[in-house]
Order: sequence, then C-alpha cells, then structure tokens
Amino acid sequence: MDFRGDLDSLPPLWVLILIAILTIYLITCLFGGKKIDIKGKFVLITGCDTGFGRATAIKLDKMGACVLATCLTKEGEQSLKSEASDKLKTFQMDVTNSKQIKDVYEEIKTAISPGKITNIKCEETLKDSQSVFCKYLFCKFC
Repeated sequence: MDFRGDLDSLPPLWVLILIAILTIYLITCLFGGKKIDIKGKFVLITGCDTGFGRATAIKLDKMGACVLATCLTKEGEQSLKSEASDKLKTFQMDVTNSKQIKDVYEEIKTAISPGKITNIKCEETLKDSQSVFCKYLFCKFC
C-alpha cells in the first residue's frame, strides 16, 4: 500500500495553520467571555482568611469592587485588611453558624444602605436598601 498519493493531495502546511488561527480567532470572538465592569459593585466573598477566597478578595479589591469579605478568625480579618484598600470591609463569620450569618447580613444591610454608603468608601449609591447579593445569598436565612 502506498500512502504517498494521499499526502500529496493535502493542502500546504501554511494553509492549515492559517485555517487553524482563523478558527481560533473566530471562536474567541464569538464565545469569548464578556468583561464586566465591577468598579463600585458589591461582592460578598466567604472564606477570605486564606486560599482562593483571600486571593479573590484582594484581586477584586484591586479591580475596584467593593469587597465584603468574611473571615473565620480575627487574625484572618486583620491580615486581609493589611493587604487591601479601604474599600474592602471584613466581617468575622462562620458559614456554618446561622446566627453569625444573620448578624453579618444585618451589619452589611446597615453598612450599604443609601446614605451610609460612605462607611465603606464606595461612591456608587444603591437604588434600594439591599444589594443584589443580600437578596440572593441570604434569602434563605432571613
């Protein structure tokens, strides 16, 4: 069996590379994620003492979001505050403790209510007394 004739019928390598690049470009343009402007938006992140929660809180804070970070320990809160801007606000909370969740919810609701927004140094005003995360994340605990 001679496969040589099959190889000669293929297009040149540069044509295949060009087609691959164009395909990748088109897929990226069509299905690429839209970037969201998070400056002034509130984001609640749990588990910010260490790991992914902490890294995410710091990154979003640097991107201009108003980060509401919950930590299990006071040490975690203090450590996170030392690396973040004044916009980031920390709360001590154990996510397995319903009472602490309700208490933090009330603190956050008070802190970000209209007229008190400067308490956490974010300029964006809210149209209602609760941010989206309060309505979404804490609805089962209220």
